[in-house]
Amino acid sequence: MQAPDLIRKLEDFVNGKPRSEASDSQFIQSLSDYELEANINTISKYLKLPKSLIRKLHKNNEGQGIQGSSIDFDEPEPASEKQDGDKLLQEIEFHIKRFVIADNESIIAAALWIILTHLTETAAALPILALNSPVKSCGKSTFLDVVSRLVPRAMPVSGISQAALFRTIEKFNPTLLIDEADSIFHNSDELRTLLNSGFTRTSARIIRTVGDDFEPRFFSTWGAKAIALIGRLPDTLESRSVLVPMRRKLPSEKVERLRSDIDQGFVPLKGRIMRWAGDNATKIAAIEPDIPDGLTDRQADIWRELLKIADAAGGRWPARARMASIEISTRASDDPGDARTLLLQDIQSFFDQNPDGIVSSAALVAYLISLENRPWAEFRHGRELTAATLARLLKPFGIESRTVRHGATTAKGYRKADFIEIFERYLQKPESPILPENEQAHAENNQSEKDNAPYKSLFDKEIETASEEEISTAIQIIGEMAQGGHEQISLTLLHGNLKRRGIGHAFAGAMDYVERFGLATIDRAAGVLRFGGTP
Repeated sequence: MQAPDLIRKLEDFVNGKPRSEASDSQFIQSLSDYELEANINTISKYLKLPKSLIRKLHKNNEGQGIQGSSIDFDEPEPASEKQDGDKLLQEIEFHIKRFVIADNESIIAAALWIILTHLTETAAALPILALNSPVKSCGKSTFLDVVSRLVPRAMPVSGISQAALFRTIEKFNPTLLIDEADSIFHNSDELRTLLNSGFTRTSARIIRTVGDDFEPRFFSTWGAKAIALIGRLPDTLESRSVLVPMRRKLPSEKVERLRSDIDQGFVPLKGRIMRWAGDNATKIAAIEPDIPDGLTDRQADIWRELLKIADAAGGRWPARARMASIEISTRASDDPGDARTLLLQDIQSFFDQNPDGIVSSAALVAYLISLENRPWAEFRHGRELTAATLARLLKPFGIESRTVRHGATTAKGYRKADFIEIFERYLQKPESPILPENEQAHAENNQSEKDNAPYKSLFDKEIETASEEEISTAIQIIGEMAQGGHEQISLTLLHGNLKRRGIGHAFAGAMDYVERFGLATIDRAAGVLRFGGTP
């Protein structure tokens, strides 16, 4: 309750019927813990009661006249029999696919994350499970509901204040499932800071003052959290998350309807998860997993606990988990700087197309928003980039908007000259310009053949320098990807994977083998390898 509302409530009570100890007690009990502590001085002033007595009345009559419902968790008993980790993860994956449309990598990550929520007592890091989509009706809430049936002390919320959040975590250690998070992040920097702090065990606490003397006390922010939203997470949260992109279901894609009136196999499955997690917590904590080459330090922090679970489960899960980590980390913006680097690339493309080297802020923003396969049209949590946001993104580079003249008009904008050093410093390999639609069509018409796609160069690189053994190893790696449940994989990602293993030069030879024997389909236009068989 905000202070003005509370004051009106106090005035109505004080000016109402004659007061008694019972009525005072009942009124005090109508206040939440947070309302009481945040406004204790105001309450004491209006009621003319000592703060110590107010707290005593509130505590002594706990449960009488309190607004809202008490928080309670109905948890099943752990399964009586030991569980097989490989089969357990398969069953979790199956239950997700019953109700949710998502790519294989995302479902693998979600299955591992669900088990991680049962290991908060021993885990060193708890990445956020972030379900995001560009528009509504993409299945985020359904996915979040499925997750809620399998995690411990599930607490679904559509809105929560930072004060309520850290007190809730401190008291219950729940698994928070925050839906429609784009609305609560809009004006809550403190809430974002609080969620950021709960990523690692060592940093998962905040300091707040309590009591009449405003004594500083630690509050825990350690706990598993899943977030669903339209658009992007704030950069600092995104860099601490496993990103699960959701998509709208096609008419041909069928899933079961998730029902709230009956259990659809979740209760016994959750009991089996509880048993396996309890039996293997110590073993998992002691595992030091191999981190795939190419993951940044932050990405490694996100995936380390998930990879430990996959290694403990065995079967196909170690390989599947690592493939998922590479795929998800590659497509994700793992660092706030990634967005800014992409921005610089697109600004460079604009100036390449506009040699006069001057642009207004409005014109540059309009250009950025118009680009396909770029985040600018939905950059502000589902809303378009603005001139103010553009200025904020460029400020760390020392670039500020200035008054520019274009013809007879003047406006706030930017000069290419101010970007030259920045482009040289931060863009090691400048991207090809993104052409307007009419120029793009002209460029495509000038191509001699479809193989002039940007992926063609990968097939021409050092094709004769790889040994038969190296090509064989590359083919084996491709086979592992196919067996890991992947329907397709990007050619650039595949090449990067081989390169990290020191056999990037074997890519062309492996692709030649795959194509000659029809073991997979190479879609050069889309830049993907589609698995129609297993090499």
